[in-house]
Amino acid sequence: MPNSFPPFRADLFVLFILLGIAQGLFLSYFFLRQKETANRYFGLTLLVMSILVFDVWLGYSNLMFQTLWLVDFSEPGNFVFAPALYLALQAYLGEKSGRFTWLHFAPAGIYFLYSCFALYSLPIPLQIQQQH
Repeated sequence: MPNSFPPFRADLFVLFILLGIAQGLFLSYFFLRQKETANRYFGLTLLVMSILVFDVWLGYSNLMFQTLWLVDFSEPGNFVFAPALYLALQAYLGEKSGRFTWLHFAPAGIYFLYSCFALYSLPIPLQIQQQH
């Protein structure tokens, strides 16, 4: 069976996206190592954003066809991005977090568990068929 994958797309946007991912990962490492809560939440925001953009990069560069097991691996990150940014801004403004701050991330955890049992446990052709 011949290889029917689309060829790798190599253009200036692929390079810019990859450089943005690398910079985001570097900055998230820097912010996550800080002691201030606001910086840690901001580092989490940057890390999730870099992972989400990596998923876009895989699709744009046509590498997703060669790594089908990574299809929609970053979807739970969509539910982490906004609460992490909200909590970072809240901490930067000096407001204290409550005891139930972790509830902001509950939708991401629930969606991750749903994905593990309902989507990721299926064979790859069924995963793609269920998404469309």
